[in-house]
Amino acid sequence: MGKQGLCVAAMVVGLCLNCSCSGGDDKKGEDLAAEVASPDGAQDESRVEPEVNVDIQGEVGTGETVGETVIPDEPRRLVILHLNDFHSHVYGFGPEEDYTPATTGDDDTVGGIARLATLIKQEKEKAAQAGAETVVIDGGDFTMGSIFSMLTATAGVELKLLDALGVQATTLGNHEFDWGPAGAAAIVNAGTQETAIKILAGNITTSADDPDDDAFEAVKGAGAIHDEYVLETAGGLKIGLFGLLGEDAKSDAPFMPPAGISDPEDAAVAHVASLEGQGVDLVVAISHCGVLEGAGKAEDEKLAEKVAGLDIIISGHSHTKLAEVDGDADTLVVQAGSYGRYLGKLVVDVTKDKVTLVSYELLPVDDTVAGDADMLAKVDAFRQELDTLLAGAGLSYDKVIAEVGFDIVQPELVESPLGNLVTDAVLAAVNQLPGEAPKAVAAFEANGVIRDSILAGKAKAITVADAFRVLPLGIGPDKVPGYPIVTFYIKAKELKNACEAAVVIPTMMGDDYFLQFSGLKFTYDPNGPLFNVVKAIYLKEGNGYSATALDTSDANTQLYRVAVNLYVAAMMNVLESKTGGLLAVTPRDKDGNPVADLATTILDVDPVKEGVQELKLWQTLIGYLMALPDADSDQTPDVPAFYENAEGRMVKE
Repeated sequence: MGKQGLCVAAMVVGLCLNCSCSGGDDKKGEDLAAEVASPDGAQDESRVEPEVNVDIQGEVGTGETVGETVIPDEPRRLVILHLNDFHSHVYGFGPEEDYTPATTGDDDTVGGIARLATLIKQEKEKAAQAGAETVVIDGGDFTMGSIFSMLTATAGVELKLLDALGVQATTLGNHEFDWGPAGAAAIVNAGTQETAIKILAGNITTSADDPDDDAFEAVKGAGAIHDEYVLETAGGLKIGLFGLLGEDAKSDAPFMPPAGISDPEDAAVAHVASLEGQGVDLVVAISHCGVLEGAGKAEDEKLAEKVAGLDIIISGHSHTKLAEVDGDADTLVVQAGSYGRYLGKLVVDVTKDKVTLVSYELLPVDDTVAGDADMLAKVDAFRQELDTLLAGAGLSYDKVIAEVGFDIVQPELVESPLGNLVTDAVLAAVNQLPGEAPKAVAAFEANGVIRDSILAGKAKAITVADAFRVLPLGIGPDKVPGYPIVTFYIKAKELKNACEAAVVIPTMMGDDYFLQFSGLKFTYDPNGPLFNVVKAIYLKEGNGYSATALDTSDANTQLYRVAVNLYVAAMMNVLESKTGGLLAVTPRDKDGNPVADLATTILDVDPVKEGVQELKLWQTLIGYLMALPDADSDQTPDVPAFYENAEGRMVKE
C-alpha cells in the first residue's frame, strides 16, 4: 500500500495539541457559547447560555393577522423559493480549488451561497414584475457539513448567511441536534442575533425533569424558537407556517435526548387548526420528515394524505431532488435536493378556499450564475474567522494538504475507495499514538457519517476544507466540533457480528448503516442464512492478510481492540434491536468488563495532560493525508493509486 514510514501519530498529535482545538487547558478565552439575547436585542438574564466551545480544536406572529386577505374569485400569485439540507455548504460543492464564484463559465462546481443570492434576487425581480409575491424558506439541516460549522455556535454563520440570502423561516433538522440540546440552543442563539429569520419547531418536546435540555427550553422560552408563525407579505398575504421534525430524522439524532418529538401528524393537525383559526390564507409546513422519489411514500407524503387543511409541505431530510411536485391537489409537497445545488421555485395561486399549482421547477445553482458580490464579502469575513481558528494547527481553509489524480468516491451499499481511506486513517492514527494499549485490529465507519467524496477536479488538490467536508459531523464532551474516536474491546464472535452487520443491516435500514472497515477482510455468501452470511474473517498482517481465518466461535475468548467514532458506538444498540439480539456487539474494557458509559472509551491522545484530549474523526483524515508519501517530490503528499478502487475487503463467495 506504500504507507511505510507514515508519521500519522505525530501529525495527528500536532493537529490536536498545537492548535486551539484542544478543548483542554489550551482553550483560548472563555467558553464560546454566544450570549442569548431577547428578541428586541436587549439582554435577557433569565436565558441560560448553552455551553458549546468551538474554539477549534412559539410565539405566533404579531397578533394582528386575524382575517383573510384573499378576495373570493381573485387569485393572488405567490412564488415560494426554497432549499433544504444546506449543511453548511457556503462554498460550491466540489473541489475548493476549482470554485470561482465571481466569474462564470470556468468551473464545474455547483452550489455556493453567493450564487444562490444572485438567483434569489433575480427570481424576486421576475415575480415583482409579474405582480406576484415571493417568500423564501429553508427545510432544515442547515448546519453540519463543512468546516464553516466550526463557527455555527459562536458566530451563527449558517443562519446569518441564510438571513442575508433572504430566507424568512427554517426548521430544526436532526443535525441541528448533533451537539445535543444545548448545542442546538447555541446554534439558534448565535444565528438569531441581529437577524429576522424565524426558527420553527412545532413538535420538539423537552423534559421537565432532566436539566440537559434546559438551555434549549430557555432559548425557546425567550422567543428565539417558535412553534408556528404567521408571515405577512408586503401585499398583505397571510401565510401560516409551522415546523416539524420526523420520526426517521429523530432516529438519526442519538444525542438529541432528553429533547424529543411529539407525533408529527398530531402536531400538524393541531397547527393547521391553530393557524386557520388566525385567519391565514394558506398553511405551509416546513417539515424535516422526508419524501421518497418514485414508488413508496415517506413521512411527508403520508402527512399530505392524512392532514386536512395543509396546503404545502416544504420538505427536507431525505436529500431528494424532486423534479416534480409530490403530494396531491390538496397538499403540494416539494424538496430541492441538498447542499444548495438547486433552488426550488414553486408558483401557486391562492384563492379564498384553495391553493392551486401554477408551476414548479428546480433551478440549477452552477457556474452559469455569478456570485453576488455582497454575499461573497460576507462569506470571506467568516472565512477569515476560520483561518484564525485554524492557524494554531498550521492550517488554513484553502491549505493544500495532498494531491490526487483521481476521484475517491463513495458509492452506496458496497465497499468504497473513500470508506477504505477513511478507516485506514482512523486505524493508522490510533495505532501510531504512543501508549501501552495493544494495537487495534480494526476500524469501522458508517456510510452515513462519510458526507462527501474527494474529487480531483482541475486542480488535482485536496485542501483542508475538502478533507473536513468528508467527515464534518458531531461533537465530543470537550465541546469541540467533530466526533471523537473511541476504542474498546470485543470478542471474535462480536467482530463477526460487526461484519454481518455490514452486509445485512443496510438491506433493512439503508445505505447510512453500511459499514466500511480497515484491518480485516472477510468472505461472505449473500444467499446464506440470515445473520450468518459471513464465512471467514482474515486479520491484517503487514501489507497483506493472514492466511488463516480468525476463530469466531465462542471458544475464542480473546479480546480484540477496535476503533470507531462515538456516534457509531452510540448507534450499536440499533444493531442489536434490529436483529432481535442476534447481532450484539458489547463494548468492553481491557479486562473484558462491559462498558457502561461510552464516553469513558474516548481515546486520549495526551494522557499526561489534565482532562481528555480527544482525537477527532476529521483530524485523523487530515493527518493521514498530510503524512502520505510525496511521490513526485514537489513537497506535497500524493494519494496513492491504491485508493482509486475498492481493495476487496468484502469478498463474495
